[in-house]
Order: sequence, then C-alpha cells, then structure tokens
Amino acid sequence: MLKIIASLLFSIFLSAAASAQSCGSLPNTLANGTNADATQVMANFNVLLNCANSSRQVLTASRTYYVRTDGNDSNNGLTNSSSGAFLTIQRAINAVAALDISTFNVTVNVADGTYTGAIVVNGAWLGSGTVSLIGNTSTPSNVVVNVTGNALIVQSGGRLSVGGFKFISTAVGTYAYDKGTIIISAPCEWGANASYNVYADTFGAIRFDANPTFSGTGGFAAIGVQTFGTVNIATRTLTVSGTPAFTSSFASSSLNGLIVANGFSFTGSGATGSRYSATTGGGIFTFGGGANIFPGSSAGSATSPGWYN
Repeated sequence: MLKIIASLLFSIFLSAAASAQSCGSLPNTLANGTNADATQVMANFNVLLNCANSSRQVLTASRTYYVRTDGNDSNNGLTNSSSGAFLTIQRAINAVAALDISTFNVTVNVADGTYTGAIVVNGAWLGSGTVSLIGNTSTPSNVVVNVTGNALIVQSGGRLSVGGFKFISTAVGTYAYDKGTIIISAPCEWGANASYNVYADTFGAIRFDANPTFSGTGGFAAIGVQTFGTVNIATRTLTVSGTPAFTSSFASSSLNGLIVANGFSFTGSGATGSRYSATTGGGIFTFGGGANIFPGSSAGSATSPGWYN
C-alpha cells in the first residue's frame, strides 16, 4: 500500500511540476512493486523540489507592487495607474508569495480608499528580504480595511511589516497566529473590531514600532494574547478616540501569552471596562508601571497563576 501511495504522490507532483516547465528526468524509476530505499526516494524528491523552486521568479532588485481601488487584479501590479495596479491587497500578497524574494525587499503600496477583502499571509516568504504593506502613513484612516471576519491575519511562520491602515472587522483587526509575525512599522488605527483589535495566538507575535490609535466602539479586548503569543507595545503612546467599551478587558493575557508594555502610556478619553486580565499563566509586563497604565473604568485582575508586573 505504501508503495502505491508513494508512486501516486510522485506522479501527481511530477505532473504539477511539468505543467509549469519541463523538468529533468528522475534518477530512479519507482514503479508499483519496486522496493525503493530512502536514498532513491530522496534523490527523486530533490529533483522535483528543485524543479518546482526554479519555476519561481528570483528577484535581483527590490520591487514595489501597487494596489488601487480603480485597479484590476488582471494587471501586473507594477505601475501606479489604473491600468497597472492591482485591485485587491490579497492579489498583491499572492504575487509576492509566488516569488523568490532572495535578499531583496518588496513593498506593497496601497492607495487611499476602502478595501473589503481580507488580507491573509499563509506562510513564510521564500527568501530573507522584508515584505512591507504600506498605506497612508500620515493619515491611516484614509486607507480602510473593512472586512467581514478577520481583517489581517499572518500565520504559519509568515512575516509582514504594516503601516498606514485603519482596520475594521467583525472579528479580529490584526491577528498573528502559529508563529506568524506582524511588525507595526508606521502609525495604524483600529476602528470597530468585534473581537480583538490586535491578537497573537500560538506563538504568533505582534510588535509595535509606531504609535497606534484605537477609535472603535470596543469589543472583547483591545490587545489579546494566548498560547505563547506575544504583543510588544513597549514605549509606545496610544491615542484613544471616543470611549470604547471592552467586555473582557483592555489588555487580556491567558495560556502563557505575554504582553510587554513597559513604558506604555495613553492619551485621550479612556475606555470602559477592566484595564487588564491575566489568567491561566498569562502575563503582562509593565516593569513596575502600576495598575493604571492601560485605559479602563475598573481595576484589572491577575488570577493565579496569571501575573501582572
């Protein structure tokens, strides 16, 4: 049975590779009934893998893609015009995922407007360069991502630098999951998000290198982590617009998640609800910042073994 399955898998893989380009012949013939050893199997696999990888375009310089509300996903995305730019942000993300970016950087420039499609980075890029998603860094509210479901999710080891957007969703505004990494490299704004504004789960990580604005009506929590997820908002100043109401707390950490908030402060009208919640091993580190560094109308709580310092 294993021989049959292996043979079928190789046939499918070879057909897929051959449809993209002509690949060299395999070094070992593994027909049904052949007793293949590990060396033969790996030799064949490496030929197929190299063939599949060689079908990618390898960057020799940094690249910029453009997204506009008057663009078209049939365009190549390489010029900032209606006849050149993509229509959706996800189309640009998919174009980057098809590249070998090597050591070069890729920037996705998104023009002012409202975009209703979710943004999903499903895994690591091929190459070590940085991929940046950039909207209007002077006025983030001019570039709105308004989505049913999660607005932006980076998962499965993916990484993305983000700046210049306003996120609105019926779930999570910005979500790092399963070793995904999001770096807020320029100011962003979070409007109404029904669950979390920012959320890191299962070794996901979000780091703020710029000051955020929270202007929504509230949700479950503004900042959330669990299952070894981390949000680093240290030394940042948050602007709170309006008086958002959070049903859990402003900052919520559980299941060994960690929020790093030393040097954090906020300006504005504050928020309604508990300032923080740390439970089931979750932690919030403020480096002695005190119980009131987060917005809220009531005290926070750390339930053993959760901790707040």
